[in-house]
Amino acid sequence: MTRFPRRTTSFLPALLLALLAGCSSDGPAEVADNEQFATCVEDAGLSLDGASDWSQEQQREFFSDPSALDCAATALSADERTEALAGAFPSTDGMEQADLDQRYAPVDALVGYVEDRIGELGKAEVVGRSGALIDAIEFEPDGVDRAAREQVALTVVRETDGVPDYEQWLEDNGVQDDYTGRAQYVIAAQRERTPVYEEIETLVGELREAGA
Repeated sequence: MTRFPRRTTSFLPALLLALLAGCSSDGPAEVADNEQFATCVEDAGLSLDGASDWSQEQQREFFSDPSALDCAATALSADERTEALAGAFPSTDGMEQADLDQRYAPVDALVGYVEDRIGELGKAEVVGRSGALIDAIEFEPDGVDRAAREQVALTVVRETDGVPDYEQWLEDNGVQDDYTGRAQYVIAAQRERTPVYEEIETLVGELREAGA
């Protein structure tokens, strides 16, 4: 029987670790060599230092910053955008069991992006960039992409034309201005076919077209 040196067996774990490390192909580290993106991030006061070692939570925190999302929308191609955002907002088989904070994290990030940028960019540009971002995220389970467009659209309406009695509606229904409260408001507006819902529907179509 041939006996292998002990150092051969000790080499296997190191080899497996190296292979596993090389399997990760999503996240901001994958587009860090994109000079336009890296410059955009740096100009925004953000940093990609150590991005290859970031956890999913750190990636999500990075891309929850409106400036990082804006850089993804403007400095990356559609494929690069998807690759970069997949690490922060991954699509997993177990997402159905994930808590709401994880499931709707990208929705909250997009809403925050609209609130932060619409005053500077204007309605049309924000809708265009938001549509591209929504299209880049692999939402799970089915229907969350629709919720993202609706809540982004609601935020656009609130930040431009305004939504009468929105805060009062939240208070009367015992909900907050978060993904749950916004979703309930959209459902109520749809049921009553309010003028606000008509605006939301129009914007949902524009967001879908922008991401196509």
